[in-house]
Amino acid sequence: MSIKGFSLIELLCVFFILSMIFITLPVRMPPKISSIKNFEQTLLLTQMHAMAHKKYTVFPLDNRVRFNASGNVNQAMTIRINDVYTCTITLGAGRFYVLP
Repeated sequence: MSIKGFSLIELLCVFFILSMIFITLPVRMPPKISSIKNFEQTLLLTQMHAMAHKKYTVFPLDNRVRFNASGNVNQAMTIRINDVYTCTITLGAGRFYVLP
């Protein structure tokens, strides 16, 4: 009598090989913010750069934050920073508030 299918040993070998492949793949993590002051200064510098050069500028630490030529953001949002701080970016003048 012929039994069709895979044995338990064969399935375990396949799962082991797949798990080794997934473990060795690099995981892209968002950059860690070294200090909250660095985050605030970089955000403000990006906004000033957009206004000074009169061009659309993307915040380098989070690609969702984009400033237009007048320094306004394209959408309001809240960003969690290192699971400790919350940065709220408001519409209008592009103001932002960082709270613990």
